[in-house]
Amino acid sequence: MCLKGDALAWETLIVRYRRLIYSVPVRFAFEEADAADVFQAVCLKLLEHLHEVKDERKISGWLATTTTRQCLHMKSLKHRETGSDDNKLEEAPDPSLNLEEFRIVIEQQQAVREAVEELTGRCRTLIEML
Repeated sequence: MCLKGDALAWETLIVRYRRLIYSVPVRFAFEEADAADVFQAVCLKLLEHLHEVKDERKISGWLATTTTRQCLHMKSLKHRETGSDDNKLEEAPDPSLNLEEFRIVIEQQQAVREAVEELTGRCRTLIEML
């Protein structure tokens, strides 16, 4: 439906995966503005490449990989701009050291979020409160 220009479908897709996309720059210890830039860039890439995704069950993996690459790109740009890494980036563990493990963790977190979304009523409320 997104490919056919359905705005509501696009909004639903973004709402469903926004936490996944934002979780990656958070792990890179990006500031809010940089995380928002990454989010916007990834959403644009999704729009541009959605037609290439053959299996909708693989969107979360594609998003995790694309977002990680975007974070690495931004980190590299910031390093070139300043001539050194941002202190906050140095303090946080560098998730780029083991990208496959990082991708697996991000996908597991998304699976949990999706499972919670499927819960009904009180169960979902309780889990969200926790």
